[in-house]
Amino acid sequence: MSSAARALAALGKKACRGGIDVACCRTRHVSSQPQQQSRAATKTTVFPQYPLSGKDYEALLEKIADQYSSGKNTLLQYVSTLRTKAAMTLTSSLSEEDRRYVLNAIDAIDVNQAKEENNRSVGEAVALAESKWKKEEAILRQAEEASMARVANEIKIQQQRLEEERHKLLQKERELTQRTVDHHPILGPAIADLGYKRIHLVNGSILSTIPVWEKQRTYRHDRAKLMAQDKLKTKQIGLPGIITLHETRDGRLSIIDGQHRVGMILVLLERNPLDDFFKNVLVEVFPENHVSHAQDIFTEINKAEPVKLVDLPGVAKVAERKIINEAAAALAAKYPAMFKPSQRCRPPHLNTDNLRDALFTANILNKHDHIKSQADLLLWLEDHNAELGRKYKSGVSTRSANDVAVSKSIENEFYLGLESTWLY
Repeated sequence: MSSAARALAALGKKACRGGIDVACCRTRHVSSQPQQQSRAATKTTVFPQYPLSGKDYEALLEKIADQYSSGKNTLLQYVSTLRTKAAMTLTSSLSEEDRRYVLNAIDAIDVNQAKEENNRSVGEAVALAESKWKKEEAILRQAEEASMARVANEIKIQQQRLEEERHKLLQKERELTQRTVDHHPILGPAIADLGYKRIHLVNGSILSTIPVWEKQRTYRHDRAKLMAQDKLKTKQIGLPGIITLHETRDGRLSIIDGQHRVGMILVLLERNPLDDFFKNVLVEVFPENHVSHAQDIFTEINKAEPVKLVDLPGVAKVAERKIINEAAAALAAKYPAMFKPSQRCRPPHLNTDNLRDALFTANILNKHDHIKSQADLLLWLEDHNAELGRKYKSGVSTRSANDVAVSKSIENEFYLGLESTWLY
């Protein structure tokens, strides 16, 4: 094998290891006719549409080198071939789309389209000058290195341009998405975007067109009308609270919390369509980010316990509330196993807030004049607890409490959670 063939074969091995697609490589065979007829006799040979094996690739490169050695190909064509092989090697790790973009940008798709001598790098020009006197392997290696260096630089430039173009496109997409989110077609502009939710000010009449979430509690219009009557008396305080919406990935909206407040708004607007009191209703929107997102939000919202009547400002007297609070706390401290933090606890358990509210709504302090302090109320509670205990232990009680609940009450000597008849 000639020195030129060996140099090309070495480059070919590098190219094969880099995963070159030789389908993109072409070379020009010049006939042995005089120079003025060479262009007419030019024939383009397209390589196979699949990567060649190492042996076949070496044979192909040897053929090209032989043509160069015999004068059938100029060194310019040889350097162009090297440049193409270098481009294919250096871009082998890119995706197919990026690879073709870069190769097109540096004129490396087709050797026949390569620039002529006025577009050579300095390194390639030096190699061509040296070739006029020497055709040694060192010169060929110099041409290879010069081509590799030139193509590597050109690829870096084109890769940077490709990244810049992608960045511009991504920026445009973000701006378009942001404009879409900031100006919702139904809810209008967002006054705040917290990432996990958006805040809008929405006309109340628009909210009545949004459906209620499918798993929400049944809407009761009588409740909405009652709320509307109450709101007519307290319009001066505005509209406390917020309407919560859920937004699916395809943009569908549903009311997760506040359906009866929306119903109240609709009732009032039907009475007075020109009323601008509900022109700006505070709305929060939770965009979906996982399958059970809506259900999780609904559960989170409804974990909050409602305010008890005894705690509403101006309802209970301060002194009465103090007696009730302290007595309930003392009872819970004495029977900790029978008190639960949830207001939805089941018999035989009690919740402190439920007990406080029950004592207030049953008007215990006013019914029993002798209860003047926390100690008096606690003693009254203990007496009723002992009385219930005697009934359940003797089987006299007519209440249909289940055996498990009764057993636990007997075990802990606490019976007030089994029924509420002792309050009346």
